[in-house]
Amino acid sequence: MIRKSLAIGLLTIVAATGLPTVKAQDDPSTDGVWLSHGYGMVIEINGDETTIYDITPVSCAPLFDSAMLQEYHVQFVVENGELIVHDDKTLYITAAALDELPALCANGGTVSDDPELNFEAFWNDFNQQYAFFDLYGVDWQAQYDQYRPLVTTDTTPEELFSILSDMIRPLTDHHISLSNGQADFSPAMSASWLADDPNPILTIFGLNQVVAQNFFEGRVSLNPTTLTLEGDETLIANRFIFYGRLSATVGYINIPLETAYTDDDSDVAAAGEAMDRIVAEFADLDTIIIDVRFNLGGDDAVALALASRFADEKRLVTTKQARDGDGFTPTREFYVEPGGPQQFTKQVIVLTSDLTVSAGETFVLAMDVLPHVTMVGGNTAGAYSDILSRALPNGWQFGLSNEKYTAADGEVYEKVGNPPDVVVLFDVEQFQAGTDDILNAALELAAQ
Repeated sequence: MIRKSLAIGLLTIVAATGLPTVKAQDDPSTDGVWLSHGYGMVIEINGDETTIYDITPVSCAPLFDSAMLQEYHVQFVVENGELIVHDDKTLYITAAALDELPALCANGGTVSDDPELNFEAFWNDFNQQYAFFDLYGVDWQAQYDQYRPLVTTDTTPEELFSILSDMIRPLTDHHISLSNGQADFSPAMSASWLADDPNPILTIFGLNQVVAQNFFEGRVSLNPTTLTLEGDETLIANRFIFYGRLSATVGYINIPLETAYTDDDSDVAAAGEAMDRIVAEFADLDTIIIDVRFNLGGDDAVALALASRFADEKRLVTTKQARDGDGFTPTREFYVEPGGPQQFTKQVIVLTSDLTVSAGETFVLAMDVLPHVTMVGGNTAGAYSDILSRALPNGWQFGLSNEKYTAADGEVYEKVGNPPDVVVLFDVEQFQAGTDDILNAALELAAQ
């Protein structure tokens, strides 16, 4: 139901983005109606039939039905009278039993094109679930007072989309997005040189190719149609990770994202296998440089699996809580610990920038707690929360941040991003011209 991704002008980039779906078990004890703690979901289970609703005080819009829930590996179990929704990654939602389906959810839920109702549902969803109004300095009630009078029964869909977009515009959060099926809007503030880019996702991903051209003599290239890399045997993880030796003592790994490593949702295992191969081949080196400056995000579990091949011992990475009314759900802890047959615990340098986002930032958090790792570059994007996908009565989709990640040092880096140990700001013009100040700084550090 929740998964990380980059949202710069687009709702999604890959099929794994957004709300992971769920699959009901045959256990009859899961049958019934359940209300989640946080997350704003009503879950109705009746045998093999499952429906998940997005519920607000004014609406109960269908999110997923059984036909959409079959291909994922999420399980429902009952523990101590509550429903636990979890998968083999990081999804974990608890829900309390209800006596019956809420009236708003009856007969298929709230399905309506009424612009006033859809405005109210949108505002209420943010009002109940969004976690960072204070962080972005936005008075959400004031937004309601300003924009609600603009919506009437005669408001057109185009006008409503514009009004909703304007209302969330001050929330410059990479994990907020709105889609009406034809147009997409995200209020995230991209770098100035990306402001007028019609396809920033492709541009950011393509920056990894510049590294390949500069340091691997062009042996790796980007396929703009599939957003995959092409080249020689240094490409692994469904051709999404590439690596090579920069010198006799320094290796380089480029990780553009933490998803789509496989076609069967086994990305965590694939991530481990990919890093096992690299660690084995790089075992004789003194330093490994890991480049996540242009990382588009993906899945936290994949990020932790990648980092596990560099862990010296089990260490706390982050804690996570979802907004729940005026407070938050209980804390859940996430750790990095040694994984695979061997780990690389000599010098590791991780390259970061403000284009490192979402699960890429979870990878940074995991690597940052390791004593042999140095961060070089700039602050990351500051978008840690999983994306909570929502649905309006008219069928429009949107996403928001409902979770607070607290780093192992006790800090919440949402919005500001994870700070590096060595600050070297990214200069796109120099970079594209062949001068990579951040990588050069890492190479100097490796030579010391």
